[in-house]
Amino acid sequence: MDIINKTSLTEENFLKLKLIIPNTTSLLDLMSWTSKKKISVVDVIKQDEYSLDVIFSVNNLFIICGTT
Repeated sequence: MDIINKTSLTEENFLKLKLIIPNTTSLLDLMSWTSKKKISVVDVIKQDEYSLDVIFSVNNLFIICGTT
């Protein structure tokens, strides 16, 4: 999974965040990780028949994962 800093996070804080988020290859892996870590999934938005955006909250930040 590519993690891109599209905000004003400092490089240090962005690297800390990257260490928290696992390198997953599927939506199932991502959802299993959020369940194990008790991380809240805020919303799942269906973009089209193949794509979903999963929004979850980590350390008071909203993270959006686009999946296909």
